[in-house]
Amino acid sequence: MGHLTKLTHLYLHNLHLRGEIPSSFANLTNLSVLYLSSNQLTGPLPACLGNLTQLSEFDVSHNELQGMVPRSLSELKNLEVLDLSSNKLNGPIPPSICNLTALEEFYLGNNHLSGTLPSCLGNLSANFLFGFDIRNNNLSGALPDSFSQVCNLGMMLLNGNRLEGKLPRSLANCKNLLALDLRSNQIKDVLPSWLDSLPNLKFLLLSSNNFHGEIPPSFCNLTSMNGLFLDKNDLNAGTLPPCLANLRGNLEFLNIGKNNMRGMIPHSFSRDCRLKMIGLGENILEGKLPRTLANCRELEFLNFGNNQINDVFPSWLGALPQLKILILRSNRLHGIIKDVETTKSEFPNLQIVDLSQNNFMGELPTQYFFKLKAMKTVKAERLSSYMGPQIFSTRTHSFDTYSISITNKGIELEYHAIRDTFVVLQLSGNNFEGPIPQVIGDLVGLRLLNLSNNNLTGVIPSSLGNLSLLESLDLSGNKLSGKIP
Repeated sequence: MGHLTKLTHLYLHNLHLRGEIPSSFANLTNLSVLYLSSNQLTGPLPACLGNLTQLSEFDVSHNELQGMVPRSLSELKNLEVLDLSSNKLNGPIPPSICNLTALEEFYLGNNHLSGTLPSCLGNLSANFLFGFDIRNNNLSGALPDSFSQVCNLGMMLLNGNRLEGKLPRSLANCKNLLALDLRSNQIKDVLPSWLDSLPNLKFLLLSSNNFHGEIPPSFCNLTSMNGLFLDKNDLNAGTLPPCLANLRGNLEFLNIGKNNMRGMIPHSFSRDCRLKMIGLGENILEGKLPRTLANCRELEFLNFGNNQINDVFPSWLGALPQLKILILRSNRLHGIIKDVETTKSEFPNLQIVDLSQNNFMGELPTQYFFKLKAMKTVKAERLSSYMGPQIFSTRTHSFDTYSISITNKGIELEYHAIRDTFVVLQLSGNNFEGPIPQVIGDLVGLRLLNLSNNNLTGVIPSSLGNLSLLESLDLSGNKLSGKIP
């Protein structure tokens, strides 16, 4: 193909191509677009690719390329899109890459790159740099202050590395920043109040770091914020700012779980609440569940598990038409889950419910089992997708918003993405008594049913044989009798 010297566009992506990139490509000096992504190409990136000085788009993502990023790529002065993601490239990011000042999209994520971030990365600011993706590598060291020069940066995806130190104050100059993803690093800092100076910031993901202290009230000034993810840190020095519950604007996703935060849950969720997700599990929150949560009519995901909430079952949540996931395990919830005298359908879309390890008593809530429409539906695997929207998608990356941990087959597993065919009923570790109702056999979508460690009596109902999709059934630790049907 090297003799096609007048070729300007070459699309060879997703063709199951094997072998190395031929050095004869260096003869295609008129190429402006070269797509070789989603093949099975191996070997190094040829240094001679630096001859293709007319290239504006170069994509070799999703292959098995090895070796270092060649310095010769710095000769591609017209390059606007560089995508080397999802390969096996190693070594440092060469500082010469900073000469590509025409770049608008820069993707090196999902490789084996190591070393520190070149301080010259601030040079990549001549145009609007929409995507800057170096996630899931082995990069270490501190974030360079030179990011202050990347004033036109749109998305900065640095998650899944070993970056440390503090957030550079210079990031406050990135006024056009839309998304900052620093999940799963080793950054040790307080949450800086200057983040509220980023007027266009829609997604802030700082999960799984070493942030400590409190959540500054100034975060409530981020009225453009769509998703705030602060889970798996050490934010134990304060309580939840009440204004987070009344944040007017666009906030749809809020996750502050696994932080050992104390105090009460704010009781001021406003009538114009747009939240789809609230994740406050694994803290030390107490008191009652706020009734104003009923204002969040778009709520799909609610996790208050592993806290110290002292309340009865919140039957009023059944009026939320979109609620799919309800996690209330390991609290101090108590009492009988009473019948709700209404003809309306409660919890019509609920697919995952975990009330385990509480102090509920009385008979199992049969009346709810009749009304759980989503659990009575069998979805075809081939048509399945994931629960929750994928946010801030780029050409290389999207983020699944919903994740949970569930005890399945005796082992606690974390599901980082949840298929919409996953249906769970967890009622273990309470004081439920009486028989297992036959109506549970109508919940034919169930994949996991756990009624263990209660005081249930009687026989195992034959209707459980209808649950043909069931992968895990745990009835142990009860007082059941009779034959196994």
